[in-house]
Amino acid sequence: MTDVYVIEEGDLRGFSTTPYAYREFLKQENLGVFIYEILSTIDVLGSTSEAEAVGEEIRISILETPLPRPLIEAVVAEFLKFDSTTLFEVSSLGVTNVPLEVRGIANVITAIHEVFASLWSDKAILYREQQGFEHETAIISAIIKENQ
Repeated sequence: MTDVYVIEEGDLRGFSTTPYAYREFLKQENLGVFIYEILSTIDVLGSTSEAEAVGEEIRISILETPLPRPLIEAVVAEFLKFDSTTLFEVSSLGVTNVPLEVRGIANVITAIHEVFASLWSDKAILYREQQGFEHETAIISAIIKENQ
């Protein structure tokens, strides 16, 4: 499996993390186990304040959990193909996700973390609950493209 896909389509240049990379990230420090256990202990539909509290706890845990080394190495390898002053747009395919404009590898890594955390917004958690979707099936990719 691979951690990133290279994107070169016409004028569009960049790369994206893969669903596999996200799944591997969830294995870091048993993050996935923590997320699914905490979600199983509450009634998210019964209380939006519970959803907000749990969502915040999950997002903080995601931002505090280091990305896997193979993912970081793959991102750095792709990043080095660009000029050091390149402005990147980092986003997901999520409807509510606002693209982040960043420069520099540290900021790209931080933005990937933020994209991963966005899967656990209060709104996303409630939506999956209301639709009867299993949280364990939710995956996300971060799209890192050259901002032209």
